[in-house]
Amino acid sequence: MTTEGIGQRLRQASQVPASILFTLRVRSTSRVKGLVIVGGKWPRFSGLGDVQIGRGLVVDSRQVPTEFGAGTDGRLVIGDNAYLNGCSIVATKSITIGDNCLIGDFTSIMDTDYHALSSEEPIKAEPVTIGNNVWIARCCSILPGVSIGDNAVVAAGSVVTKDVPPSTLVGGVPARTIKALAIDEGWVRS
Repeated sequence: MTTEGIGQRLRQASQVPASILFTLRVRSTSRVKGLVIVGGKWPRFSGLGDVQIGRGLVVDSRQVPTEFGAGTDGRLVIGDNAYLNGCSIVATKSITIGDNCLIGDFTSIMDTDYHALSSEEPIKAEPVTIGNNVWIARCCSILPGVSIGDNAVVAAGSVVTKDVPPSTLVGGVPARTIKALAIDEGWVRS
């Protein structure tokens, strides 16, 4: 099912008032290109930094609360027709999520470790970039400094510590390439 189809289902489930209120809340601090479709519980949102949201964002918190935003010096960019399902995305530096991305529940995308490993190592804070048409399945961790290429898939339970090439399925702890994916030009994952 496409994010457009999911959005239609949520609208039919009487979520329009919550979606309008949440969109107004986000627009008070951020740039939003359309209505943010909200399903279930009200998402936790922080617009202290620079947040840009494309058209057709679906935030599904029916089973698991979704939290996303940017800290004071952070930048979060979410492309068109993205689907956030009970995940946690917090930008302290920079996180960019492309168009038509699906992000599963209990997934965490962070651009910082928040704590130093030792007195000799600084806190790691590096941008995270997720390409277009990427599916990040349930219970994944995307760590600072990672880039995930267009059309990639991250299998459930994976910890992504290194860049993922386009059109590749990765999985495991740490995530490793499982296989290359044959993706037709213009095909959008549903």
